[in-house]
Amino acid sequence: MGGNQISGSIPQGIGNIYKLTDVYLGANLLTGKLPVSIGQLQNLGQFDLSLNNLTGEIPSSIGNLSRLVYLYLNCNNFQGMIPLTLRECKDMEELDLSLNKLGGTVPDQLVAAFQSLITLNLSHNSLNGSFPSDISHSKNLVELYVDNNNFSGEIPEQLGEISELKILHMQENNFQGSIPRALGSLRGTELPKCTTMKKRNGLSMKSVVVIVISLLIVSVLVAFIAILCWRKQSQKDTIALSLQRDSLFQVSYNELVEATNGFSALNFLGQGSFGNVGVACSVEVPVERMKIEDVVAELLAIKARLLIWNS
Repeated sequence: MGGNQISGSIPQGIGNIYKLTDVYLGANLLTGKLPVSIGQLQNLGQFDLSLNNLTGEIPSSIGNLSRLVYLYLNCNNFQGMIPLTLRECKDMEELDLSLNKLGGTVPDQLVAAFQSLITLNLSHNSLNGSFPSDISHSKNLVELYVDNNNFSGEIPEQLGEISELKILHMQENNFQGSIPRALGSLRGTELPKCTTMKKRNGLSMKSVVVIVISLLIVSVLVAFIAILCWRKQSQKDTIALSLQRDSLFQVSYNELVEATNGFSALNFLGQGSFGNVGVACSVEVPVERMKIEDVVAELLAIKARLLIWNS
């Protein structure tokens, strides 16, 4: 019945099905506590309650399952200590209690009883104290996961006596001392990669690369916008200069000579501080080049002022 959406709690009456040999209720939505009556299933060889929302303590009656070989209680919310009664399950080969909220110490008597153990996973809990040296009694142990706990003290040298050990994860604890030389006798053991290092102060290399790339992109955008603004302003200046030049009234020397009858004295309006002041009216200037009425009116005004000054 694993891998469904079965919810609710496990009924106490489950203990009455004493002929059960395998129970698969993993990957469901089960809640509540594991009933004490579970200890009545003495023929049980495989028991999988992983990936649920079970809470409370693991009942000590689970030690009555003396034929238990595979026990998966991982990925729940079990609390309290690992029941010492589990040592009665001497045929245990795979025990997974990871990803719970278990605390306290792991007694030597417990791990010493599992002489047939192949996989032991206690990772991601709150277990503390020294890791039991009697783990060396599990001569067939292949995989050991005790990472992400609060174990302290030294790493037991007895681990080097487990010749079959292939995977050893002990990271993210509070172990002290040196690495036991005995571990050098383990051939082909897989140690975890250093990918869970604690964060250091400062920026990581990935963050620095992202920041540098972002600054480069911003710089390119700013430069592009500046070039666009400069080109737009240059076009405006060019248009303004062109309009200014077109608005100027341009007269050639020959036109001036012809318009003033060879600079005749008859066209003089008077004298100024820099010489004679005159006007040329004998040549018609195209309308598109200037407004003749405005020129005539301005010249008459100048003539009137000169007459006043001379009088």
